[in-house]
Amino acid sequence: MRYSPILLLLALTGCRGDRSADPPIHLVPDMDQQARLDPQEPYAFFWDGRGDRLPPRGTVARGQLRTDRHLAVGLGERGFATTLPAGLTLDRARVKRGQERFGVSCAPCHDLAGTGDGVVYRRNARLTRPANLLDERLRRMPVGEIVNVIAKGRALMPALASQLPAADRWAIVTYVRALQLSQGAPPAGGK
Repeated sequence: MRYSPILLLLALTGCRGDRSADPPIHLVPDMDQQARLDPQEPYAFFWDGRGDRLPPRGTVARGQLRTDRHLAVGLGERGFATTLPAGLTLDRARVKRGQERFGVSCAPCHDLAGTGDGVVYRRNARLTRPANLLDERLRRMPVGEIVNVIAKGRALMPALASQLPAADRWAIVTYVRALQLSQGAPPAGGK
Protein backbone atom coordinates (compact mmCIF):
# COMPACT_ATOMS: atom_id res chain seq x y z
CA MET A 1 0.00 0.00 0.00
CA ARG A 2 1.51 3.33 -1.07
CA TYR A 3 0.95 6.56 0.80
CA SER A 4 0.96 9.88 -0.87
CA PRO A 5 3.82 12.17 0.25
CA ILE A 6 1.27 14.95 0.89
CA LEU A 7 -0.75 12.71 3.19
CA LEU A 8 2.39 11.75 5.08
CA LEU A 9 3.38 15.42 5.41
CA LEU A 10 -0.08 16.31 6.76
CA ALA A 11 0.10 13.49 9.28
CA LEU A 12 3.49 14.68 10.52
CA THR A 13 2.33 18.27 10.95
CA GLY A 14 -0.47 17.02 13.20
CA CYS A 15 2.04 15.38 15.55
CA ARG A 16 4.32 17.78 17.33
CA GLY A 17 6.19 14.98 19.07
CA ASP A 18 6.24 16.83 22.40
CA ARG A 19 3.91 18.66 24.70
CA SER A 20 3.45 22.30 24.00
CA ALA A 21 1.86 25.24 25.76
CA ASP A 22 0.70 26.56 22.38
CA PRO A 23 -3.00 26.09 21.64
CA PRO A 24 -3.85 23.34 19.18
CA ILE A 25 -4.71 24.15 15.59
CA HIS A 26 -8.48 24.30 15.21
CA LEU A 27 -9.80 23.93 11.71
CA VAL A 28 -13.36 24.04 13.09
CA PRO A 29 -13.23 26.00 16.34
CA ASP A 30 -16.79 25.14 17.43
CA MET A 31 -17.20 26.87 20.78
CA ASP A 32 -13.68 26.38 22.09
CA GLN A 33 -12.82 30.03 21.75
CA GLN A 34 -15.51 32.61 22.16
CA ALA A 35 -15.89 36.11 23.46
CA ARG A 36 -16.74 36.33 27.15
CA LEU A 37 -16.82 38.85 29.94
CA ASP A 38 -15.27 38.57 33.37
CA PRO A 39 -17.47 39.47 36.33
CA GLN A 40 -17.90 43.22 36.83
CA GLU A 41 -16.20 43.93 33.51
CA PRO A 42 -17.56 46.95 31.58
CA TYR A 43 -19.07 46.34 28.18
CA ALA A 44 -20.01 49.10 25.77
CA PHE A 45 -22.55 46.99 23.87
CA PHE A 46 -25.28 47.58 26.48
CA TRP A 47 -26.84 50.98 27.10
CA ASP A 48 -25.65 51.12 30.73
CA GLY A 49 -22.09 50.02 29.89
CA ARG A 50 -22.20 47.05 32.28
CA GLY A 51 -21.36 43.52 31.23
CA ASP A 52 -23.29 42.00 34.13
CA ARG A 53 -26.98 41.91 33.36
CA LEU A 54 -29.67 42.13 35.98
CA PRO A 55 -32.18 39.27 36.05
CA PRO A 56 -35.59 40.07 34.56
CA ARG A 57 -38.06 41.63 36.98
CA GLY A 58 -40.02 39.04 38.93
CA THR A 59 -37.54 36.17 38.61
CA VAL A 60 -36.56 34.27 41.73
CA ALA A 61 -33.55 32.03 42.21
CA ARG A 62 -34.41 28.35 42.56
CA GLY A 63 -35.25 27.48 46.14
CA GLN A 64 -35.63 31.13 47.19
CA LEU A 65 -39.34 31.59 46.48
CA ARG A 66 -41.33 32.38 49.57
CA THR A 67 -44.71 30.84 48.96
CA ASP A 68 -47.98 30.34 50.68
CA ARG A 69 -47.38 26.87 52.14
CA HIS A 70 -51.10 26.22 52.38
CA LEU A 71 -51.52 26.78 48.64
CA ALA A 72 -48.23 25.22 47.50
CA VAL A 73 -47.95 22.05 49.57
CA GLY A 74 -51.14 21.85 51.67
CA LEU A 75 -49.63 22.76 55.04
CA GLY A 76 -51.71 24.73 57.51
CA GLU A 77 -50.86 26.21 60.91
CA ARG A 78 -50.83 22.82 62.67
CA GLY A 79 -50.11 20.17 60.07
CA PHE A 80 -52.01 19.41 56.89
CA ALA A 81 -54.77 21.79 55.84
CA THR A 82 -58.38 20.71 56.00
CA THR A 83 -59.78 23.56 53.90
CA LEU A 84 -59.12 25.18 50.55
CA PRO A 85 -56.58 28.03 50.58
CA ALA A 86 -57.78 31.62 50.60
CA GLY A 87 -58.69 32.77 47.11
CA LEU A 88 -59.78 29.34 45.88
CA THR A 89 -63.46 28.55 45.84
CA LEU A 90 -65.21 25.23 45.59
CA ASP A 91 -67.33 25.49 42.47
CA ARG A 92 -68.28 23.47 39.43
CA ALA A 93 -65.51 25.01 37.28
CA ARG A 94 -62.80 23.97 39.77
CA VAL A 95 -64.13 20.40 39.99
CA LYS A 96 -64.34 20.24 36.18
CA ARG A 97 -60.74 21.49 35.91
CA GLY A 98 -59.74 18.88 38.50
CA GLN A 99 -61.42 16.14 36.47
CA GLU A 100 -59.51 17.25 33.37
CA ARG A 101 -56.14 17.41 35.15
CA PHE A 102 -56.84 14.11 36.95
CA GLY A 103 -57.44 12.45 33.58
CA VAL A 104 -54.10 13.71 32.29
CA SER A 105 -51.83 13.44 35.33
CA CYS A 106 -53.36 10.81 37.64
CA ALA A 107 -55.48 8.40 35.59
CA PRO A 108 -52.55 6.64 33.87
CA CYS A 109 -51.69 5.11 37.26
CA HIS A 110 -54.88 5.42 39.35
CA ASP A 111 -57.36 4.92 36.42
CA LEU A 112 -60.33 7.18 35.74
CA ALA A 113 -62.33 5.73 38.65
CA GLY A 114 -59.40 6.17 41.08
CA THR A 115 -59.15 2.45 41.95
CA GLY A 116 -55.40 2.14 41.27
CA ASP A 117 -55.85 -0.07 38.22
CA GLY A 118 -54.45 2.33 35.63
CA VAL A 119 -52.84 1.42 32.34
CA VAL A 120 -49.32 1.84 33.78
CA TYR A 121 -50.04 -0.81 36.43
CA ARG A 122 -51.88 -3.14 34.05
CA ARG A 123 -48.99 -3.12 31.58
CA ASN A 124 -46.42 -3.87 34.26
CA ALA A 125 -47.98 -5.83 37.12
CA ARG A 126 -44.55 -6.15 38.79
CA LEU A 127 -44.97 -2.55 39.92
CA THR A 128 -46.44 -1.79 43.30
CA ARG A 129 -50.14 -1.16 42.82
CA PRO A 130 -51.01 2.56 43.03
CA ALA A 131 -53.23 3.66 45.89
CA ASN A 132 -56.96 3.14 45.58
CA LEU A 133 -58.24 6.68 46.06
CA LEU A 134 -61.59 5.31 47.24
CA ASP A 135 -60.09 3.55 50.31
CA GLU A 136 -61.36 4.67 53.69
CA ARG A 137 -57.83 5.70 54.73
CA LEU A 138 -57.67 8.18 51.84
CA ARG A 139 -61.22 9.40 52.48
CA ARG A 140 -60.15 10.39 56.00
CA MET A 141 -56.90 11.98 54.81
CA PRO A 142 -56.88 15.81 55.06
CA VAL A 143 -57.08 17.57 51.69
CA GLY A 144 -53.77 19.27 52.42
CA GLU A 145 -52.04 15.90 52.72
CA ILE A 146 -53.36 14.84 49.31
CA VAL A 147 -52.05 18.10 47.81
CA ASN A 148 -48.72 17.44 49.55
CA VAL A 149 -48.50 13.95 48.03
CA ILE A 150 -49.27 15.36 44.57
CA ALA A 151 -46.65 18.10 45.00
CA LYS A 152 -43.85 16.10 46.64
CA GLY A 153 -44.66 12.49 45.71
CA ARG A 154 -44.71 9.45 47.97
CA ALA A 155 -43.33 5.93 47.60
CA LEU A 156 -43.23 5.29 43.83
CA MET A 157 -45.40 8.28 42.96
CA PRO A 158 -43.25 11.06 41.53
CA ALA A 159 -43.45 14.67 42.64
CA LEU A 160 -45.70 16.61 40.27
CA ALA A 161 -45.16 20.14 41.62
CA SER A 162 -43.06 21.10 38.59
CA GLN A 163 -45.75 19.85 36.20
CA LEU A 164 -48.93 20.98 37.96
CA PRO A 165 -49.48 24.53 39.21
CA ALA A 166 -50.75 24.80 42.79
CA ALA A 167 -54.28 25.74 41.70
CA ASP A 168 -54.46 22.60 39.53
CA ARG A 169 -53.29 20.43 42.44
CA TRP A 170 -56.15 21.78 44.53
CA ALA A 171 -58.56 21.29 41.63
CA ILE A 172 -57.50 17.63 41.43
CA VAL A 173 -58.17 17.26 45.15
CA THR A 174 -61.68 18.72 44.77
CA TYR A 175 -62.32 16.20 41.99
CA VAL A 176 -60.93 13.30 44.07
CA ARG A 177 -63.24 14.29 46.93
CA ALA A 178 -66.19 14.43 44.51
CA LEU A 179 -65.17 11.01 43.15
CA GLN A 180 -64.97 9.59 46.67
CA LEU A 181 -68.40 10.99 47.54
CA SER A 182 -69.98 9.66 44.35
CA GLN A 183 -68.56 6.16 44.90
CA GLY A 184 -69.68 6.04 48.51
CA ALA A 185 -73.19 7.37 47.92
CA PRO A 186 -76.12 4.95 48.30
CA PRO A 187 -77.99 4.03 45.10
CA ALA A 188 -80.78 6.40 44.08
CA GLY A 189 -84.01 5.57 45.91
CA GLY A 190 -82.29 3.06 48.20
CA LYS A 191 -80.39 2.96 51.43
